[in-house]
Amino acid sequence: MVFLILFMNPICSEQNQDRTMQFSVTYKAVTRGANFEYIINNERIVVNSMGLDQKNGERAITPQERNQVMALVNKMELDEIRTLIPPSNNSATDRVLIASLRVSKDGKIYESSSFDEGNPPKEIKPLIDKIVALVETVE
Repeated sequence: MVFLILFMNPICSEQNQDRTMQFSVTYKAVTRGANFEYIINNERIVVNSMGLDQKNGERAITPQERNQVMALVNKMELDEIRTLIPPSNNSATDRVLIASLRVSKDGKIYESSSFDEGNPPKEIKPLIDKIVALVETVE
């Protein structure tokens, strides 16, 4: 009986971990001389940037923050983010950074087309705004 309990415990832990949806959201932007990458996953908020606003760091994500991000991800039509049309194209002339959003959920990867940093397609704007707000809390 003890053997079964010890043997089954790791299996049950793995099954419970699988029930917690694994996800990762990456918002990044680049231009000559500057870039940033913000990553949010089940466990962490990670900030990597170079240029004038250089900031690097990470912190644990709270369950409430994770739920808020997941709620925004779940509202999106992930299969369609690649086809979203950006509202402007100033990055073509180096006026702003060229940005993109990448979502990894349930083993699938969804990536948006490029858009101007600060002016994403309206369908992904709430998620981008949430990512930026969370990144501001990283020291």
